Amino acid sequence: MLYLKAIALTGELWDYVDEEQYTTEMSEFFKVYKLNRDMDDIKEFLVSIPHIEETLVLSSDKEILDLSKHYGAAVLPCELSGLENFVGYEHVISSFQEADYLTLDKMYRRDKGIPWEILRTKRAIIREETVEDIDALYKMYESEHIKRFIEPLYPEYDKEREYVEKYIKYIYGMYEYGIWIAEDIDTGAIIGRVGLEPKTFEDDVRGITMGYIIDKAYIRQGYCLELCTAVMDYARDVLNLNTLYLLIRWDNDVSKHIAEKLGFVYEKTLTDRDRQMCRYKIAFNK
Repeated sequence: MLYLKAIALTGELWDYVDEEQYTTEMSEFFKVYKLNRDMDDIKEFLVSIPHIEETLVLSSDKEILDLSKHYGAAVLPCELSGLENFVGYEHVISSFQEADYLTLDKMYRRDKGIPWEILRTKRAIIREETVEDIDALYKMYESEHIKRFIEPLYPEYDKEREYVEKYIKYIYGMYEYGIWIAEDIDTGAIIGRVGLEPKTFEDDVRGITMGYIIDKAYIRQGYCLELCTAVMDYARDVLNLNTLYLLIRWDNDVSKHIAEKLGFVYEKTLTDRDRQMCRYKIAFNK
């Protein structure tokens, strides 16, 4: 599903693309507008377009970007001559002409705070977390099988919300991966959490770890293997990772069994945040 409905490029950007080809390719997915750099004309465009909230304005001109954002458009700064022009913007793109329609839709969603859908399995959608998920997560974390092995959420809702907001901004925004939400593809109900995070272990080994939890309503139905297998494929094929780790508490026999079914191999036991944990590793054959 695409959330973006229209893109608008200011005049200087068209010098970097074949106008007819670019318009033809992008018009399959969005309405495409060509803007000149006259501020009065741009203001008229911004106030007249019926779907301004679903429009992404691409420009190398910070004044135009600021004006477009003021009127409700999403914006994507395009670096042509230096990043110093875009102080205050979190995301800047170079070689914008190489960005496909999916990338532009992702940039639109990042600007508007709409979670990215990462991938789909037969029964689930794996997507970024939002603050709207917090209430459901509190209920999920009440389960004994989760409380026993997983660190709890913050007891205070406001602190958990602040943490999630920062996680979205600094983890998703920086790495474009993290711990995600898995929801039922038909009902939208949250199945659990699954995803990837960077990690430096106590023995100075650095890598990416996979984490997962499944809500009690969905355990023993094959969801854990289904979700983890999809994330492992994503790590190998999209992120181009060579290795992946699991960190499992020493007495969590169920997770150890899952790790082995997924193809992970035990490496060593170590201490992580005052807990005895077993590290498992898988090496991908490219």
